[in-house]
Amino acid sequence: MIQFAFRPTGSITAALIYLFHHLAHSLKSHNSVHLIALDFSKAFDTVRHSTLAAKIASFPICDNVYNWIINFLADRQHQTKANGCISKFQHISASFVEGSGMGPVAYLLNASDPRPIDQNNKIFKYADDTYFIVCDSNTHTIPKELQHISEWATRHNLKLNQAKSKEIVLSLNKTPVSAATFLTRVESLTVLGITFNSKLRFEPNISYITHSAARCLYVW
Repeated sequence: MIQFAFRPTGSITAALIYLFHHLAHSLKSHNSVHLIALDFSKAFDTVRHSTLAAKIASFPICDNVYNWIINFLADRQHQTKANGCISKFQHISASFVEGSGMGPVAYLLNASDPRPIDQNNKIFKYADDTYFIVCDSNTHTIPKELQHISEWATRHNLKLNQAKSKEIVLSLNKTPVSAATFLTRVESLTVLGITFNSKLRFEPNISYITHSAARCLYVW
């Protein structure tokens, strides 16, 4: 698994360079490559505190840092006020306060261990954006790999949203590619703000930028 974001040299630029280099390199020796954009519903809101604590305990960190994190997670409660009415306090066993410094790190730790079954398949991540890369020689492994990821997500209090997950098949030739998954197959995909098509060309992104620039010029 390759992880970017919330770490040194983990910028969007570095992530895009790695991704497109890997895709282009794979297409040199394969007719096609599957790129699957996986969607996890409310990923940051579902980080289970007990699971996170167990994972942090396995890392080589100082006891005082571990104890501070556990103290931060312990006995958290939530109360809602609306129209002058106040609800009872409810215990919070998952999620993080939006904007807290612990939030991004907690999610990275919680989602740090998904691994493909086949070592030739790749999982590429930027924050909670997760992408699965499979070359055509391994197309048959996709259903089993998706089931494996879904089961991992369930164990970690995450939900793989199959309806919003998408697949694009990248190919530099016109060889037809048979459907191999239940996912929605698209002809163009936006990854970290960059849109490209199934030929690994960036006309959709260039078109979007020029149209946006034209609208700005028209306004002024």
